[in-house]
Amino acid sequence: MKKQAAGLINQKISIYKYEDTPNDSGGSEPNEVLYWATSSEVLLLKASRNLEQNQEKLRPVALFKCRYRDDKFLIADMAIKWRGQSFSIIDVEIDYVYKEYITIRCISGKAP
Repeated sequence: MKKQAAGLINQKISIYKYEDTPNDSGGSEPNEVLYWATSSEVLLLKASRNLEQNQEKLRPVALFKCRYRDDKFLIADMAIKWRGQSFSIIDVEIDYVYKEYITIRCISGKAP
């Protein structure tokens, strides 16, 4: 894996998990709870024109690359907020060999 320049991990992101909290009617409601606030490199990916023609409402994809932490466990049921936008986590790739980076692939908007 290529070494990452430290200056590229300069965007502040917040990662949220969903927890059920009881409501007055005896049920529960999902609420966002801050799980991790960190710095990340952000890469917004554009779809090719061929994909855009076949998909009417293709949501933007973003990659967030942050430093590895062995005490943080990210799953697809979490969300990232960056510059006022919400992103749903699709996939998490962890560099288990060098334990340097976590790459998080997301789509724009909240999970359905």
